[in-house]
Amino acid sequence: MTCDRCYREIQDELQHGLGLCPYEARPSLTRYFQDQVPGGLVVENLSHAPMTFDSHSAKRAYMKAHGIREHVQHRDGDKLAARWI
Repeated sequence: MTCDRCYREIQDELQHGLGLCPYEARPSLTRYFQDQVPGGLVVENLSHAPMTFDSHSAKRAYMKAHGIREHVQHRDGDKLAARWI
C-alpha cells in the first residue's frame, strides 16, 4: 500500500497514513479565531452609553439586530491608514 500524497510505501498505518503524512494539508494556526473575550469587550460608540460584550459574535449579533455596520474612514495623508488602501 502506498500513500496518495507522498507515494511512500505504508508498512504500518499507525506510523504513516491519514493525518500523519508530511505532505497532507494541515489547518493553519492563523485561521484560529477566539470568539470569547476575557474580561469583556467595551465598545463606546454603539449607543449613548458604553456597552460590554462577552464575545465578538455577541457584538456582531447586536450590530446586525440594530442595523449597524463597521466602517473605517480613510483620510489622505494619514500615516496609519495609508497602507490599508
